Order: sequence, then C-alpha cells, then structure tokens
Amino acid sequence: MEYKDLLEQFKAECKVIDFKYEYPGYVGYEQFGIITELSDQELINKYQVIVNDFVPYIILDSSYKAARDEYRQNEKKHQWRAENKSDAFGYLDQETHSHHSELIGEGFEEALLLKSTLVAALDILTPKQKKRIIKHYIWGLTIEEIAQGEGISFQQVARSMDRGLKRMKKFLIDPVKNGLSH
Repeated sequence: MEYKDLLEQFKAECKVIDFKYEYPGYVGYEQFGIITELSDQELINKYQVIVNDFVPYIILDSSYKAARDEYRQNEKKHQWRAENKSDAFGYLDQETHSHHSELIGEGFEEALLLKSTLVAALDILTPKQKKRIIKHYIWGLTIEEIAQGEGISFQQVARSMDRGLKRMKKFLIDPVKNGLSH
C-alpha cells in the first residue's frame, strides 16, 4: 500500500492532537494524543510508519473525543454570545472604572470622544471585518488563531482585516466628512 493511501486510511481511523496547541502552556512528556479505537499494538501494526512521527504519544479513546467535541461546541457558543450579546468595551455593564482604568482621570471626556469615534469607525465595517478586528486588536488573538477558529485560511482573514483597516483609516482621517459630528 502506498504511503498516501495509508495516510488517508490513518486519517479515517485516527485523529491526532498536538497537546501544545490544544492546551497552551502544556509541559507534559507526551507531545501528541491519537484518538482511535485501535489498541496501541494494532495502531503500531497498521500505521507504524505514520505514528513514528508522533512519538511520544498517548492513545485516547472515543470518550475523550466526545468530551472534546462537547467542550469545543460550548466554547463556540459562549464566544458567539460574547461577540453578539455583550459590550466589548465594558461600557454598558457599568464596569468601565474597573476594566478600563485608562479612561478615568482628567482626560475622561476626551477618552469617551475617542471611544465614540472608534465605535463609529468600527460600525462602518462589515460584520466579519468588525468581528475580526475586535478579536485581533481588543481580545489579542493572532490572525492565525482567528483563521483556525473560523475554519478558513490565514490569508482570507488577513485580507479581510486589511480591507477593514483601510476603510477605518479613510473614515478616521475625516470623521466629520464621513458623518460623525462632535
């Protein structure tokens, strides 16, 4: 059997997890987990050429996969709620003082004006551009993390954000001309 065919068969029976990616900060000995119903010996007998690339690894059964899938589903649900049902700036929940101390002090009015200008600039974006720019610049996610979370390529996210930032820049150069009066 050719390696390519063997690899396809392996992918159909097994799912490989990189623990360092799956669990940031992970420092255990095993670097990979292989989710499969095969025993260790069956895995080695069928796919030794492939699994050698993942040593050291541990075998995880379908109960781990079910728990992982449920966790990921819940994370997506909570992330959607956070993006769509709350105020990313902590303004509406009356927590500005505790979460945005940089806004408190002599320049508070100026900071509110800057915030309203930024919010107006974000509002001219498409929903996807806005969501991606907030994830990157406010939440601190990398473009790669955003792309992985959405199941699309790094380049698609980067191009979308670039177009959005250009639209925001054009708006911010002359906010009065673009419909924002002070």
